[in-house]
Amino acid sequence: MKTFFRPLRRLLLVAALVPWVVVAPPPVLAAESIGALHRQALEAEQRGDWNTAIDLADRILARQPNHFATRDLRTRVSNQQQRAANTAARGKLAAITIDNIDFDGVELSDVLEFLRRRTIETEINFVVVDPSGQLREREITGLRLRNVPVTVVLEYLAEAADATVQYRANDVVLRPRETASRE
Repeated sequence: MKTFFRPLRRLLLVAALVPWVVVAPPPVLAAESIGALHRQALEAEQRGDWNTAIDLADRILARQPNHFATRDLRTRVSNQQQRAANTAARGKLAAITIDNIDFDGVELSDVLEFLRRRTIETEINFVVVDPSGQLREREITGLRLRNVPVTVVLEYLAEAADATVQYRANDVVLRPRETASRE
């Protein structure tokens, strides 16, 4: 019988000497806790507190990645946040009036550089997205305007260059009209 217990005793001795690490799974929020966080996120969205709404949604999705109502909420809030930023960029440019514009035989890239310098305090970039590279080189002719906001200048410029204008949070994006209609 002694020989039977020796290996068992050795095993117990080794088990006592080896440090045991128990890894507990991350705590899972109770269903009502997820529901409470979701309600808080909805309330934050309604108040227009989009950062809080996104933070709460991220906390829920970290624990339940397939919580579809929260995924929908996060997408919706993110889109609202982006639209607000786009509107703010357009508003910044609409507040700047240019006294005199007279461009004849000037490339689009030069006109955009002029606008960038006139609106430098807004920290908005003027970006041309054109895989062919031809839009930047398009010649602007007969563009004469007086006392107009930058947004109006951009509308006329887009028309003259056969392009579209999109306002992003920190960018004004110009694309050739045919490329923009495909996207």
